[in-house]
Amino acid sequence: MAQKITIKIASRSYTLNASSPEQERTIRIAAEMVTKQYNAAVSKFIGKSPEDILAFVALNDCIAHLSAKQKLDKAQQEEQALTSDVGNYLKNIV
Repeated sequence: MAQKITIKIASRSYTLNASSPEQERTIRIAAEMVTKQYNAAVSKFIGKSPEDILAFVALNDCIAHLSAKQKLDKAQQEEQALTSDVGNYLKNIV
């Protein structure tokens, strides 16, 4: 059963549904992270609208997400190659 929760992002309140305590915790942590990034960006983008600042926060977050995904994909490819190498090595021993 979904529970209504209220979060604050950049001085605005939003009511959302959380389907579990874990999801509620995740939403609250994410809202805190966005607010911290927003507050840091306010001093960099003096005179910009809150919408512009939030757009840059979203863009920076997506860039970080994509970068992490690329690193994970590369690590998974390396893991598969190493697993294959070890498998081939063990076959040659026997």
